[in-house]
Formats: sequence, structure tokens, C-alpha cells
Amino acid sequence: MHCCLNILPASLQMCMRLEPGVTEEGKRAKLKNSQIERDLQKHAKAETNVIKILLLGTAESGKSTLVKQIKIIHSQGFSKQELISFKPAVFDNLLTSMKFVLRGMGILRINLASKKNKVHASLILACSQCLGDDQELLPFVAHAFCALWSDHGVRAAAARGYEFELNDSAL
Repeated sequence: MHCCLNILPASLQMCMRLEPGVTEEGKRAKLKNSQIERDLQKHAKAETNVIKILLLGTAESGKSTLVKQIKIIHSQGFSKQELISFKPAVFDNLLTSMKFVLRGMGILRINLASKKNKVHASLILACSQCLGDDQELLPFVAHAFCALWSDHGVRAAAARGYEFELNDSAL
């Protein structure tokens, strides 16, 4: 009990000792209460410099992107671990975007410039994920991406992505 009293100001310690009819349990409760009050004051003081923003918007409207940009501009950016954690999402977006471009080619009636790329296009359209168990890009997917992206037909369709709802970030 005496070790707890030592953290209180001397005037409060004296009042608690002199208060008639206060039990030991009551003293402990007052000590705990004063500790909670001090913690709340510290927390309130720390929160005065915090700015909170509520971002509202539909899906894919850029809320997360805005938060990431704020972190890059006004903080030290992302840690190596955070960057690694984005890898699956980036590759998934790449796969999805290439599928949109390939489907858009049909809508726009644009052919692949190289007939060899039909195999690559079929592989990408049939692929459900582009990462292996080691979280690395599957070699056949990487090769297909490179071959397709160098195809003039794919580039022409991607340039006209606004005609088939291709995300702005796809390129």
C-alpha cells in the first residue's frame, strides 16, 4: 500500500491518511481512480495534435489511394514490410487489367499484331492468380505479360481503354 501512495502528491496522501472512516479498500479505489484520471489527461493531451478525417465514397473511388499518398508525402512512406504486403494486390491488378485489355480488344475489333501472342492471351484469360506459393510472379505469367505488352494490338487497345472501362492506373 505504501508503494502506491508514493506516486500521489504529498497533499493527497495526507488527506487520505487523515480522512476518518475511509477503509483500505476505499483508499485503493481512490488511488486507482486518480491513476485513471492522470492516464485520461495524458491521452487527451496527446490527442490534441491528432487530425482525423472521414473519407466517404463508392468502391474504387480512391479513398485508400488518398490515404497512401498522404502517408508518402507527409510521413516516411512505407516500410519494406508494407511494400511487400502490397505485392499480391499489385500483381492481381496487373492480371485483371491485362484481362480487361484483352477483352477490350474484342469490343474494339483490334487484333493481336503477333499470332504467337494468341497462346499468351489464352493463358492470361484462363489464369486465376499470377503468384506462386513463394509470392513471386509465375514465370509463364511474367513471360506472357511481357510478350503481350510488346504487342502493338494490345498497346492500341490499352490506349483506348476509356472505351471499355479500363482503370486509369492500368497502364
